Amino acid sequence: VCIIGDFTNASPNEKALNAVRLWIDCGIKLGYVKEDHYIITHRQSQRPHYTDW
Repeated sequence: VCIIGDFTNASPNEKALNAVRLWIDCGIKLGYVKEDHYIITHRQSQRPHYTDW
């Protein structure tokens, strides 16, 4: 699961965060996610003035 966007100046909105929470809760109830699960996050760093795509 991921929330895609530019969160340099703001965090994901509550609607997006609640959707992830509900998805995890559903996974727990159905037995696909452990009660003692953990979340790993990732943030790609910026490369100022990098335009060599």
